[in-house]
Amino acid sequence: MRVLYLNHVSSMGGAEHSLLELLKRVPRDEVEPVVALPEGGPLASHLRSISIEIVTASLVRLKLRLGLLRAFKTGLRILGARRKLSRFVEAREIDLLHANSVSSHFVAGPVGKSQGRPVVWHVRDLRPIPIARGMLGQTATRIIAISQAVRRSLLDQGFPEDKIVVLYNGVDTARFHPGRSGGTERGRLNVPSGSFVFGMIAQMVPWKRHDLFLAAASEIAVRYPHARFWIVGDDVFADHPDYVASLRAQSSSPALSGKVSFLGYREDIEAVIAGLEALVLPSDAEPFGRVLIEAMAMGKPVIATRAGGPPEILEEGHHGYLTNPGDRNELYQAMARMIEEPERSHNMGTAARRHVEDCFSIDRHVAATVSLYRELVEQGR
Repeated sequence: MRVLYLNHVSSMGGAEHSLLELLKRVPRDEVEPVVALPEGGPLASHLRSISIEIVTASLVRLKLRLGLLRAFKTGLRILGARRKLSRFVEAREIDLLHANSVSSHFVAGPVGKSQGRPVVWHVRDLRPIPIARGMLGQTATRIIAISQAVRRSLLDQGFPEDKIVVLYNGVDTARFHPGRSGGTERGRLNVPSGSFVFGMIAQMVPWKRHDLFLAAASEIAVRYPHARFWIVGDDVFADHPDYVASLRAQSSSPALSGKVSFLGYREDIEAVIAGLEALVLPSDAEPFGRVLIEAMAMGKPVIATRAGGPPEILEEGHHGYLTNPGDRNELYQAMARMIEEPERSHNMGTAARRHVEDCFSIDRHVAATVSLYRELVEQGR
């Protein structure tokens, strides 16, 4: 099967990491992958390193608010990408298209429909889709939702139930494993011996709630002076400079001074996770929470919110704790329990590793995805 994957950016975020992990493992004797990207960047470099062909097209990251001129230019880029990729699909006899985002499906859907090819649309967001729902739903042969929470969101927006299938993300349990030492990263950051390190790994966007993490951390730091806090990630698209500035200001409060480290974007995320005692992800609503299964695979207990995908990933009190979105006190209490009950925290981390091996392995994810491709291509013949 020749599969054309479309991604609207070449920077690296959760969706791109998930796509890359899939492409590293699709059986090349069955799937011949080609990836359409808008320009060069980190994702393109990763793909070339594993010998995957790239076709450049004028894919674009759609924004909710566009001025008239920007909207016109965006529309022209989308039309240009459709024309180029339609010719490519026909010339290369592509069997199936896989859109890795809402933005890329604006191109993949019409191209697949015009060429009579099945289209898989991967939905990785919980945000409402404000425009063109009819077109997006009609041109998708199947819609992959990364969680039941995303599936419910799609149904609430009127997308056809019979097209939606839930496929959870997978993690490489050989790369993310409990045996890795965290001493290197702790040493680099001069973390005092005996410190309890909490980490938050997420893009620097407001709905991830780094501010809530720091608010709870300020209380933890007063009661437990040996606690330290790492924030990993970046404002990838430079959309929220004021938010990032406010977080840095918040971290310089007297209670947190010298105890918060901003590590920026990291490719070697397993090295960072190895240096943690626990991972915290207090988002308003996570579509899934890829970093949760990465940390759990490394034997780390986690704290997340009850909104969105996390309740589908971890069992309360068995792999970590779930808190209500926006509840600073509940988050503080969960973090305090991690420190005060070290044996239980360790046991939760051990159980979390087993749970990921059973339910969220990358091999399971790849097998389910390729099986879906096979089914759709056979139906189209």
